[in-house]
Amino acid sequence: MTKKQATKVALSFIQQLKHSTPSAIAVVVIALLLSLTLSNGDDLPSTTQSNDKTGPFEVVRVIDGDTIVVEKNGQRETVRLIGIDTPEVDSPFTQTECFGPEASNFTQSILLNEAVLLEVDPTQDDRDIYDRLLRYVYLGNTNVNQLLIQEGYAYEYTFRTAYSLQQEFQQAQDAARLANVGLWAEDTCAGSTATVRIAFDEGLSTLTSEVPDGCIHFSQAPDNIGATTCVSGVVNNVYVSATDTTFINFCEDFQTCPFSSVVFVDDKSNFRNISDYEGKAVSITGKIDTYRGRPQITLREPAQLRLEQ
Repeated sequence: MTKKQATKVALSFIQQLKHSTPSAIAVVVIALLLSLTLSNGDDLPSTTQSNDKTGPFEVVRVIDGDTIVVEKNGQRETVRLIGIDTPEVDSPFTQTECFGPEASNFTQSILLNEAVLLEVDPTQDDRDIYDRLLRYVYLGNTNVNQLLIQEGYAYEYTFRTAYSLQQEFQQAQDAARLANVGLWAEDTCAGSTATVRIAFDEGLSTLTSEVPDGCIHFSQAPDNIGATTCVSGVVNNVYVSATDTTFINFCEDFQTCPFSSVVFVDDKSNFRNISDYEGKAVSITGKIDTYRGRPQITLREPAQLRLEQ
Protein backbone atom coordinates (compact mmCIF):
# COMPACT_ATOMS: atom_id res chain seq x y z
CA MET A 1 0.00 0.00 0.00
CA THR A 2 1.35 3.43 -0.93
CA LYS A 3 1.33 6.48 1.31
CA LYS A 4 -1.55 8.05 -0.63
CA GLN A 5 -3.57 4.85 -0.55
CA ALA A 6 -3.04 4.44 3.21
CA THR A 7 -4.13 8.03 3.83
CA LYS A 8 -7.28 7.63 1.74
CA VAL A 9 -8.33 4.44 3.51
CA ALA A 10 -7.73 5.81 6.99
CA LEU A 11 -9.58 9.08 6.31
CA SER A 12 -12.51 7.06 5.01
CA PHE A 13 -12.68 5.25 8.34
CA ILE A 14 -12.54 8.55 10.20
CA GLN A 15 -15.49 9.86 8.18
CA GLN A 16 -17.49 6.79 9.09
CA LEU A 17 -16.60 7.21 12.77
CA LYS A 18 -17.33 10.93 13.07
CA HIS A 19 -20.24 10.20 15.42
CA SER A 20 -18.28 7.63 17.40
CA THR A 21 -16.53 8.04 20.72
CA PRO A 22 -13.14 9.82 20.94
CA SER A 23 -11.46 6.58 21.92
CA ALA A 24 -12.67 4.88 18.72
CA ILE A 25 -11.38 7.74 16.60
CA ALA A 26 -8.06 7.56 18.43
CA VAL A 27 -7.72 3.92 17.42
CA VAL A 28 -8.18 4.85 13.76
CA VAL A 29 -5.62 7.66 14.00
CA ILE A 30 -3.07 5.26 15.45
CA ALA A 31 -3.81 2.84 12.58
CA LEU A 32 -3.29 5.69 10.12
CA LEU A 33 0.12 6.55 11.54
CA LEU A 34 1.15 2.91 11.52
CA SER A 35 0.07 2.43 7.90
CA LEU A 36 2.01 5.50 6.81
CA THR A 37 5.10 4.20 8.58
CA LEU A 38 4.88 0.79 6.95
CA SER A 39 3.76 1.97 3.52
CA ASN A 40 6.30 1.72 0.71
CA GLY A 41 5.08 4.75 -1.21
CA ASP A 42 6.23 6.00 -4.56
CA ASP A 43 6.82 9.44 -3.05
CA LEU A 44 9.07 8.21 -0.25
CA PRO A 45 12.81 7.62 -0.69
CA SER A 46 13.95 4.07 -0.03
CA THR A 47 17.38 2.60 0.59
CA THR A 48 16.28 -0.79 -0.74
CA GLN A 49 14.24 -1.46 -3.88
CA SER A 50 12.74 -4.61 -5.34
CA ASN A 51 14.24 -6.53 -8.25
CA ASP A 52 17.77 -6.27 -6.81
CA LYS A 53 17.84 -2.48 -7.18
CA THR A 54 19.32 -0.40 -4.37
CA GLY A 55 19.20 3.32 -3.75
CA PRO A 56 18.49 6.05 -4.38
CA PHE A 57 22.08 7.32 -4.41
CA GLU A 58 23.18 10.79 -5.49
CA VAL A 59 25.55 11.03 -8.44
CA VAL A 60 28.29 13.38 -7.25
CA ARG A 61 30.65 13.09 -10.22
CA VAL A 62 30.71 11.89 -13.83
CA ILE A 63 34.16 10.61 -14.82
CA ASP A 64 33.26 9.82 -18.42
CA GLY A 65 30.37 8.43 -20.43
CA ASP A 66 30.30 5.02 -18.75
CA THR A 67 31.72 5.72 -15.27
CA ILE A 68 30.17 7.71 -12.43
CA VAL A 69 30.69 8.32 -8.72
CA VAL A 70 27.81 8.03 -6.25
CA GLU A 71 27.38 8.84 -2.57
CA LYS A 72 26.57 5.47 -1.00
CA ASN A 73 26.12 4.94 2.72
CA GLY A 74 28.28 7.93 3.54
CA GLN A 75 31.06 6.89 1.17
CA ARG A 76 31.84 7.61 -2.44
CA GLU A 77 31.79 4.63 -4.79
CA THR A 78 32.88 4.56 -8.43
CA VAL A 79 30.39 2.76 -10.65
CA ARG A 80 31.19 1.28 -14.07
CA LEU A 81 28.06 0.78 -16.18
CA ILE A 82 27.58 -2.85 -17.29
CA GLY A 83 27.30 -3.82 -20.94
CA ILE A 84 28.49 -0.60 -22.55
CA ASP A 85 31.67 1.17 -23.57
CA THR A 86 31.83 4.85 -24.45
CA PRO A 87 34.69 6.55 -26.31
CA GLU A 88 37.49 7.78 -24.08
CA VAL A 89 38.08 11.34 -22.92
CA ASP A 90 41.46 12.87 -22.22
CA SER A 91 42.99 11.71 -18.93
CA PRO A 92 46.42 10.74 -17.56
CA PHE A 93 45.77 7.24 -18.91
CA THR A 94 43.80 7.78 -22.15
CA GLN A 95 43.59 10.06 -25.14
CA THR A 96 40.39 11.65 -26.35
CA GLU A 97 38.54 9.51 -28.90
CA CYS A 98 35.90 10.48 -31.42
CA PHE A 99 32.63 11.33 -29.61
CA GLY A 100 34.21 10.83 -26.19
CA PRO A 101 33.47 14.37 -24.94
CA GLU A 102 29.92 14.19 -26.30
CA ALA A 103 29.27 10.91 -24.47
CA SER A 104 30.73 12.26 -21.24
CA ASN A 105 28.71 15.50 -21.48
CA PHE A 106 25.49 13.58 -22.15
CA THR A 107 25.96 11.35 -19.10
CA GLN A 108 26.76 14.40 -16.99
CA SER A 109 23.71 16.30 -18.25
CA ILE A 110 21.27 13.56 -17.22
CA LEU A 111 22.91 12.14 -14.07
CA LEU A 112 24.99 14.71 -12.20
CA ASN A 113 23.35 15.57 -8.84
CA GLU A 114 20.47 13.20 -9.63
CA ALA A 115 19.31 10.28 -7.47
CA VAL A 116 19.77 6.91 -9.19
CA LEU A 117 19.09 3.26 -8.46
CA LEU A 118 21.80 0.63 -8.94
CA GLU A 119 21.17 -2.95 -9.99
CA VAL A 120 23.50 -5.94 -9.74
CA ASP A 121 23.74 -8.47 -12.57
CA PRO A 122 24.31 -11.95 -11.08
CA THR A 123 26.16 -13.05 -14.23
CA GLN A 124 28.87 -10.42 -13.65
CA ASP A 125 31.45 -9.74 -10.94
CA ASP A 126 30.48 -7.32 -8.19
CA ARG A 127 33.58 -5.20 -8.93
CA ASP A 128 36.13 -4.97 -11.71
CA ILE A 129 39.91 -5.06 -11.38
CA TYR A 130 39.90 -1.32 -10.64
CA ASP A 131 37.54 -1.89 -7.66
CA ARG A 132 34.65 -0.16 -9.43
CA LEU A 133 31.12 -1.42 -8.77
CA LEU A 134 29.63 -3.06 -11.86
CA ARG A 135 25.98 -2.02 -12.12
CA TYR A 136 23.01 -1.12 -14.25
CA VAL A 137 22.08 2.49 -13.47
CA TYR A 138 18.44 3.59 -13.42
CA LEU A 139 17.11 7.13 -13.53
CA GLY A 140 13.49 6.60 -12.57
CA ASN A 141 12.43 3.67 -14.74
CA THR A 142 15.04 4.39 -17.43
CA ASN A 143 17.99 2.05 -17.81
CA VAL A 144 20.76 4.58 -18.46
CA ASN A 145 23.14 1.91 -19.81
CA GLN A 146 20.71 1.06 -22.58
CA LEU A 147 19.80 4.70 -23.17
CA LEU A 148 23.44 5.55 -23.94
CA ILE A 149 23.50 2.82 -26.59
CA GLN A 150 20.15 3.85 -28.05
CA GLU A 151 21.24 7.46 -28.43
CA GLY A 152 24.55 6.52 -30.04
CA TYR A 153 26.81 7.55 -27.17
CA ALA A 154 28.04 4.03 -26.36
CA TYR A 155 28.88 0.70 -27.93
CA GLU A 156 27.45 -2.52 -26.61
CA TYR A 157 30.28 -4.26 -24.78
CA THR A 158 30.50 -7.80 -23.45
CA PHE A 159 33.39 -8.48 -21.12
CA ARG A 160 34.14 -12.21 -21.08
CA THR A 161 30.72 -13.43 -19.91
CA ALA A 162 27.35 -12.56 -21.47
CA TYR A 163 25.30 -10.34 -19.16
CA SER A 164 21.53 -10.59 -18.55
CA LEU A 165 20.52 -7.73 -20.86
CA GLN A 166 23.01 -8.50 -23.63
CA GLN A 167 20.39 -9.25 -26.28
CA GLU A 168 18.46 -6.05 -25.56
CA PHE A 169 21.65 -3.97 -25.64
CA GLN A 170 22.79 -5.54 -28.91
CA GLN A 171 19.41 -4.82 -30.46
CA ALA A 172 19.67 -1.22 -29.26
CA GLN A 173 23.09 -0.91 -30.90
CA ASP A 174 21.77 -2.35 -34.18
CA ALA A 175 18.95 0.20 -34.14
CA ALA A 176 21.35 3.09 -33.40
CA ARG A 177 23.66 1.97 -36.20
CA LEU A 178 20.81 1.74 -38.70
CA ALA A 179 19.52 5.16 -37.64
CA ASN A 180 23.02 6.69 -37.94
CA VAL A 181 22.71 8.44 -34.59
CA GLY A 182 25.51 9.69 -32.36
CA LEU A 183 28.88 8.04 -33.01
CA TRP A 184 27.35 6.06 -35.91
CA ALA A 185 26.59 9.20 -37.93
CA GLU A 186 28.68 9.83 -41.03
CA ASP A 187 29.52 13.37 -39.90
CA THR A 188 30.85 12.22 -36.51
CA CYS A 189 32.69 8.88 -36.27
CA ALA A 190 30.74 6.67 -38.70
CA GLY A 191 31.00 3.96 -36.06
CA SER A 192 34.81 4.11 -36.61
CA THR A 193 34.51 1.59 -39.47
CA ALA A 194 35.33 4.04 -42.27
CA THR A 195 38.49 5.18 -40.44
CA VAL A 196 39.60 1.59 -39.99
CA ARG A 197 39.16 0.76 -43.66
CA ILE A 198 40.91 3.86 -45.06
CA ALA A 199 43.96 3.54 -42.82
CA PHE A 200 44.23 -0.18 -43.43
CA ASP A 201 43.89 -0.18 -47.21
CA GLU A 202 47.07 1.89 -47.54
CA GLY A 203 49.15 -0.96 -46.10
CA LEU A 204 47.17 -3.94 -47.34
CA SER A 205 49.80 -5.29 -49.70
CA THR A 206 52.34 -5.86 -46.92
CA LEU A 207 49.94 -7.91 -44.83
CA THR A 208 48.25 -10.29 -47.24
CA SER A 209 48.62 -14.05 -47.03
CA GLU A 210 46.98 -17.07 -48.58
CA VAL A 211 43.52 -17.59 -47.11
CA PRO A 212 42.73 -21.20 -46.09
CA ASP A 213 39.52 -22.81 -47.31
CA GLY A 214 36.53 -21.85 -45.18
CA CYS A 215 38.20 -18.72 -43.82
CA ILE A 216 38.03 -15.03 -44.61
CA HIS A 217 40.94 -12.60 -44.74
CA PHE A 218 41.07 -10.36 -41.67
CA SER A 219 40.40 -7.31 -43.86
CA GLN A 220 36.90 -8.72 -44.42
CA ALA A 221 36.06 -8.89 -40.71
CA PRO A 222 34.10 -5.57 -40.64
CA ASP A 223 31.69 -7.07 -43.20
CA ASN A 224 31.10 -10.17 -41.07
CA ILE A 225 30.35 -8.78 -37.60
CA GLY A 226 28.14 -11.19 -35.68
CA ALA A 227 29.17 -14.18 -37.77
CA THR A 228 30.97 -17.23 -36.42
CA THR A 229 33.75 -17.91 -38.86
CA CYS A 230 37.46 -18.45 -39.41
CA VAL A 231 39.63 -15.35 -39.86
CA SER A 232 43.16 -15.60 -41.24
CA GLY A 233 46.17 -13.35 -41.66
CA VAL A 234 49.74 -12.67 -40.61
CA VAL A 235 50.22 -11.63 -36.99
CA ASN A 236 51.98 -8.27 -36.86
CA ASN A 237 52.49 -8.13 -33.10
CA VAL A 238 51.31 -9.53 -29.77
CA TYR A 239 50.65 -7.01 -27.01
CA VAL A 240 50.10 -7.69 -23.30
CA SER A 241 48.32 -4.91 -21.39
CA ALA A 242 48.81 -3.79 -17.80
CA THR A 243 45.85 -6.00 -16.81
CA ASP A 244 47.56 -9.03 -18.41
CA THR A 245 45.11 -9.15 -21.31
CA THR A 246 46.77 -10.37 -24.52
CA PHE A 247 45.99 -8.85 -27.91
CA ILE A 248 46.90 -10.55 -31.20
CA ASN A 249 47.19 -7.73 -33.72
CA PHE A 250 47.27 -8.04 -37.49
CA CYS A 251 48.43 -4.45 -38.08
CA GLU A 252 51.11 -2.30 -36.51
CA ASP A 253 48.44 0.11 -35.20
CA PHE A 254 45.55 -1.88 -33.74
CA GLN A 255 43.36 1.24 -33.59
CA THR A 256 43.24 1.48 -37.37
CA CYS A 257 43.22 -2.26 -38.03
CA PRO A 258 40.04 -4.04 -39.21
CA PHE A 259 40.55 -7.02 -36.88
CA SER A 260 42.33 -8.25 -33.78
CA SER A 261 41.94 -11.08 -31.29
CA VAL A 262 41.99 -10.99 -27.51
CA VAL A 263 42.82 -13.46 -24.73
CA PHE A 264 41.68 -12.43 -21.26
CA VAL A 265 43.78 -13.21 -18.21
CA ASP A 266 41.44 -15.98 -16.99
CA ASP A 267 41.99 -17.89 -20.24
CA LYS A 268 45.68 -17.12 -20.74
CA SER A 269 46.83 -20.38 -19.14
CA ASN A 270 45.07 -22.27 -21.95
CA PHE A 271 47.61 -20.92 -24.44
CA ARG A 272 51.38 -21.36 -24.66
CA ASN A 273 53.80 -18.71 -25.89
CA ILE A 274 51.34 -16.59 -27.89
CA SER A 275 54.17 -14.20 -28.72
CA ASP A 276 55.71 -16.97 -30.85
CA TYR A 277 52.96 -16.35 -33.42
CA GLU A 278 54.35 -12.94 -34.37
CA GLY A 279 55.18 -12.78 -38.08
CA LYS A 280 53.34 -16.04 -38.81
CA ALA A 281 50.14 -16.80 -40.68
CA VAL A 282 47.35 -18.00 -38.41
CA SER A 283 43.64 -18.78 -38.51
CA ILE A 284 41.37 -17.72 -35.66
CA THR A 285 37.89 -19.20 -35.28
CA GLY A 286 35.01 -17.72 -33.31
CA LYS A 287 32.25 -15.13 -33.32
CA ILE A 288 33.26 -11.71 -34.60
CA ASP A 289 32.16 -9.16 -32.01
CA THR A 290 33.11 -5.50 -31.72
CA TYR A 291 35.01 -3.46 -29.17
CA ARG A 292 34.65 0.30 -29.64
CA GLY A 293 33.53 -0.43 -33.16
CA ARG A 294 36.56 -2.57 -34.01
CA PRO A 295 35.97 -6.24 -34.93
CA GLN A 296 37.57 -8.86 -32.74
CA ILE A 297 37.32 -12.52 -31.72
CA THR A 298 37.80 -13.57 -28.09
CA LEU A 299 39.97 -16.66 -27.69
CA ARG A 300 39.14 -19.08 -24.89
CA GLU A 301 40.26 -22.48 -26.21
CA PRO A 302 43.52 -23.45 -27.98
CA ALA A 303 41.52 -25.02 -30.83
CA GLN A 304 40.42 -21.54 -31.87
CA LEU A 305 44.00 -20.57 -32.82
CA ARG A 306 45.74 -22.47 -35.60
CA LEU A 307 49.19 -21.96 -37.16
CA GLU A 308 49.04 -22.00 -40.94
CA GLN A 309 52.77 -22.22 -41.70
